[in-house]
Amino acid sequence: MKIIFVKIIAFIILAFSFAACQQYEVMKPLKSDFKFSYERSGSTTAIAGTPFNVIFTGSGEFVTLYSGLDSLSTWGNKGAKGVDFNNADSLQLSFSNVGTYKVTVVVTSTGEFGNVVERDSLTKEVKVIDNRNLFTSFTINGVSGIISKDNEIQFSEPDATTDFNFKATFALNSSLAKVYVLNGTDKIEQKSGTTVNDFNPSKAPVKYIVKSANGEENQYTVKFSTFVSSSEKKITKFVLKKVDTFGNGEVGVIDEANKTINVVANYGSPIKALRLDIESSYGSRILLNGTEAFPSSDATQNYNIATTIKTIKVVAQNNTEQVYTLNVSQPLFPVESFVLLGLVPAPTGVIDNIAKTITINVLSGSDITKLTPKWNGTVGKVMVTGLVGNQINGVSVINFTAPKSYKFYSGSTSFVTYVVTVVVK
Repeated sequence: MKIIFVKIIAFIILAFSFAACQQYEVMKPLKSDFKFSYERSGSTTAIAGTPFNVIFTGSGEFVTLYSGLDSLSTWGNKGAKGVDFNNADSLQLSFSNVGTYKVTVVVTSTGEFGNVVERDSLTKEVKVIDNRNLFTSFTINGVSGIISKDNEIQFSEPDATTDFNFKATFALNSSLAKVYVLNGTDKIEQKSGTTVNDFNPSKAPVKYIVKSANGEENQYTVKFSTFVSSSEKKITKFVLKKVDTFGNGEVGVIDEANKTINVVANYGSPIKALRLDIESSYGSRILLNGTEAFPSSDATQNYNIATTIKTIKVVAQNNTEQVYTLNVSQPLFPVESFVLLGLVPAPTGVIDNIAKTITINVLSGSDITKLTPKWNGTVGKVMVTGLVGNQINGVSVINFTAPKSYKFYSGSTSFVTYVVTVVVK
């Protein structure tokens, strides 16, 4: 009995000790407190687009930040979600728009092995102002100006330029900033890509003011200089652009001595409506039949080099000119030869361009149900009446037990039909 009594007392002591541990588990101190990094410099506001840190200075087991950027990140709103972070770290915030935001830090501690939860929160308002007033880009006539550290923007034009009335295209680091040009004591508001100013280097430089939403102003000076204009005026490239059915990449031969461009167009290229790729000397302009065309703003422009465009003029930077004559030739017929792969030797067709027929004789016993035509000539679209899809030269397999009508296209709609007949002898 004595031994049993000792065991019972020991069990009671252990149970009491365990219960005491549960009851007196110490919770971490709980206090929600924080400050913003911009306050260290004495500022009371945040700057739009400029990151700052939320520095936790309180205590607690878990720390969650609610930025207040929208309803789902504002503490107290239904469905709101915060961002957890280590209480020894800081968390970065940034607001793009002007306004006042409620930033909340919530600290949570647990006790009694998770059975007790305590929470504390602190909300502070962040006033965001926008003092951004910088050009991020400044372009005139497709050329980007060089912005120096002292806010000078430099451009240079050929000395043959007489009209310096240009539209500037610019971008800002804030959508709320406004741009003005100083005209005496007046400020004339500017619209990117719209407002015209006189940048003549013989006059005073044009001064721009970028004004932030908060009222701070930043001044830029745009300066133009001139350089000796180039007299270069050569055609350096002439290609029938390979785009869909508007050309097949034919390259024109440029005869610089005789100032001619000779192009042999494939039958499949629609020379009355195709697209061109033309390049000329640096700084020069290209005119087709007297109309400036390159660089063209219309990538889908079609040109008639069969009857309409016969001359190409190149105007140098110094406004001197050079005219090239365009000579275009094209085969009258789509096919130069037509053979059937799959038979040895491969039989060659007899082409009658008047009757528009191709006749191919094969030996008796030849299997003409699975033959592959291969032709020389057009590289344009080819279709067979009654069959779906384009024919692929040297690949498509055809059953020639009956004559087949081949449509050879020039472009996408114009075509000529040849009847191909295989005769077994």
